[in-house]
Amino acid sequence: MKSKVYEVIQHCMNHSTFHRGQLIHFARLLGITKIPSTDFITYTRQKKA
Repeated sequence: MKSKVYEVIQHCMNHSTFHRGQLIHFARLLGITKIPSTDFITYTRQKKA
């Protein structure tokens, strides 16, 4: 079975959102209330600064 390119891109976008949500959920379970941004672009911009 083959997927269309836009379907693969959509899957990647949704999949990363799912895992980011997992990270935030588990951090909150551990009592972490100040959760930093989980955006990759934010990470790369902060790393360059």
